[in-house]
Amino acid sequence: MLFPELNPLFIDAADKTITLPPVQQVRQQWSAIHSTLMGHMTSLPAEEWFTRHASISEDDFAKEPHRNRLNLLMNRTNHMSYHRGQLALLAGK
Repeated sequence: MLFPELNPLFIDAADKTITLPPVQQVRQQWSAIHSTLMGHMTSLPAEEWFTRHASISEDDFAKEPHRNRLNLLMNRTNHMSYHRGQLALLAGK
């Protein structure tokens, strides 16, 4: 984890109970996380995208091979996209 100090702010704390860090700091940290993530993603061989990810047991993966690393990444990306849409709607009000 690159910035564990952000967990209490964005994961553990209730909404509106914290003081947010400066926007510039969050942007820099976002860029660092994005660069690290892209480095990991581009270094993973194509065939490994279709292997079992850590959140599924070997038995369940044998029954549901579509629950692979690529599918997990796509689902989480879609989930983030959904929340981004919610933020866009809120910003328009």
